[in-house]
Amino acid sequence: MIRTLLNSLAFRTGLMYIAMTLALIAVFVVLIFENQTDLIVQNAVLKTQDKSRQILTSLQGVLDEYPNWANNLEVLRQKLREQNLANYRLFSENGEVLLDALSGQPGGWATEAEFQEINEVLTRRAFEGKAIVQKLEERALRVFLSFPLTTVSFGVLRFQLEMEDIGEWMNRLYRQVVLVIILVILVNGGFALYLFVKIFRPLGFLVQATRTIQAGNLEVRVRIHQNDEIGELAQSFNEMGAAIARMHDEARGANPLSGLPGNRRIVQEIDSRLTAGQIFAVLYMDLDHFKAYNDKYGFAKGDEVILFVRDCLMQAKEEIRDHSIFLGHEGGDDYVVVIDYSRWKEYVELFIQKFDSQISRFYSPHDAKVGYIESVTRQGTPARFPLMTISVAVVSNRWRPYTHHGQLVQAAAQIKKLAKAKEGSSYAEDLRGEDS
Repeated sequence: MIRTLLNSLAFRTGLMYIAMTLALIAVFVVLIFENQTDLIVQNAVLKTQDKSRQILTSLQGVLDEYPNWANNLEVLRQKLREQNLANYRLFSENGEVLLDALSGQPGGWATEAEFQEINEVLTRRAFEGKAIVQKLEERALRVFLSFPLTTVSFGVLRFQLEMEDIGEWMNRLYRQVVLVIILVILVNGGFALYLFVKIFRPLGFLVQATRTIQAGNLEVRVRIHQNDEIGELAQSFNEMGAAIARMHDEARGANPLSGLPGNRRIVQEIDSRLTAGQIFAVLYMDLDHFKAYNDKYGFAKGDEVILFVRDCLMQAKEEIRDHSIFLGHEGGDDYVVVIDYSRWKEYVELFIQKFDSQISRFYSPHDAKVGYIESVTRQGTPARFPLMTISVAVVSNRWRPYTHHGQLVQAAAQIKKLAKAKEGSSYAEDLRGEDS
């Protein structure tokens, strides 16, 4: 059961489809995160930079209005408070702490790391003209503002701005990603459902119908109504099933030895052509001296002769190249051929030629050489019998109308006597008209 499932086309396609869906989701998520994350960070940095400039402008305004900055620390502190800065330190260029948000008072010196940052900021101001230096950390931006405290010295304000918008934008991004994942799953799921309904489900019906036919039920049909290749396949399958059932019915009425259609099919063929109004001939063939051959050589050899006659009939049909020729086997050494009237003579002469040229190979070299065998008659009297020949009675509706196959059989019985009266393989046609 498990092995059957693993080997099924639907299961393997489903696994491949799931893998493709996951790969597609991964690609979309990576692309979205790469593009949107950069935009979110850039947007947050720009907002933070704008705020830094506002703070710098505010501080510069205070210094311009109050040149003696040492007496206006409270004004600076107020301005920084107005900017909602809760975590800042103001340094002189030599590292002295002028303002500290935590203590609220001047005093103390910068740490070694802070002093290095002060020097870096002042150096970049001197050589690059940058008053603002920023260092991006996770969801935060460390900002260093350098501005003149006096005409000969500079101060550096260090503070940290939380990029609060990042959290909100990242939450939006997560929601977008979830929506994209749901959309991809829905689209792929819908397509998978379409594949199941339009391909795998009909294929399952076809497989089940094939197994049903294999089990012997030839009447099963597949109900698939689609205007596509699957629909055409279902239609062809139904036609094939009907053809198999028809051949099965024919095979049930076929001769078990030759495999050619038997009496029932012969009757159906003749009556159908009569109903259709076709002009055709029926050739009733009978082996001459076949009983004597069976008595001497046995039934096994007699069956070989029966099959040889069948092969000659089929070879003649192939050479005539008329697929409408019907070959039937009534049983024993009696064969029936239904053929278009215009082709019967050509066919009979070709068949007789094939038969006569090879029949001797079924005899011993001595019998074939002398041209007869010694056997007994139906009454048990010893007698000599010539090599087998074929007699053909030809009956057609060319000269008289027939309405039923039985009428042709009665006429053939009379004409067969005429054919057998001739020496060697021969044929005789019923030329009697409607008034005969």
